[in-house]
Amino acid sequence: SAEGDSTLFAGGTWGDADGRRTQAQFRTFGPAVWGPDQCFYFGSGGIVRKLALDGTVTTLAGWNQGFGDPDEPRASSFLGITVDKNGSVYAAHCEKREVIKITPDGKVITVLEGGLGWAPSGVTLVGNDLYVLEHRAGLMIVTEKAGFGGPRVRKVSADGKVTTVGI
Repeated sequence: SAEGDSTLFAGGTWGDADGRRTQAQFRTFGPAVWGPDQCFYFGSGGIVRKLALDGTVTTLAGWNQGFGDPDEPRASSFLGITVDKNGSVYAAHCEKREVIKITPDGKVITVLEGGLGWAPSGVTLVGNDLYVLEHRAGLMIVTEKAGFGGPRVRKVSADGKVTTVGI
């Protein structure tokens, strides 16, 4: 409040349960973004979740789709999240080296794979194009153009075409 008072909005105990207000549980909070539907989208220990204004927490993608590990959750699994005007959520999963799209009806689609040596660490939308920031991961690959390890930016156009726009 303007007076400095605070109230627990959602959560309160450690875990992964969906629910409303104090029924919801959280392990961690990672990257977060405010969606056009006035909901808060965030990474939480290897899963992507949504927090609505009424305090309802919903898991959008998690262990059932192969993300994270319920016995060893990592706050850094999803390093970037964005939401488009239609309500699709895009999330950069560092460990799996891919960017996923979660449609409003719950389908999880891989829209970009980092490939050998690259892991996505950030996503943003400009118009209908998705821009992905990737960093070196695992093996250090040296090429004449890439050198020893700077990041790269790739664009995924609305038609699915992938272009490297900066390295």
